[in-house]
Amino acid sequence: MTPLAEKILELVTTRGDVTFVELDRIEGFSGGDLEISINSEQASNIILWQRLTREAVDALNELQQAKRIHQLPASILSYLVDGATLRLPLGRALINRDCSAIAGCRNDVCA
Repeated sequence: MTPLAEKILELVTTRGDVTFVELDRIEGFSGGDLEISINSEQASNIILWQRLTREAVDALNELQQAKRIHQLPASILSYLVDGATLRLPLGRALINRDCSAIAGCRNDVCA
């Protein structure tokens, strides 16, 4: 496991669930030019978070593929409480309310 993946897992394990704002505070997570987005038939071009480093994207993918974390929908209020939001329009809610339904996700530990 990469050092950044270990830091992400430690934060998520300690907190239970975290937003991308909280992950942004981990050194090496933000400051890049990458974004996490969803493109599917149900939701096209939904940006979840911006300004990620390659290491952050790789660490999140590593943890998700290992089923150590997963993403869940999060209210915009979670992001307002954490002190940051993207300056983009909110995605329209979909009927199934999966992660593609909103402009933000929280990251949670897999049971």
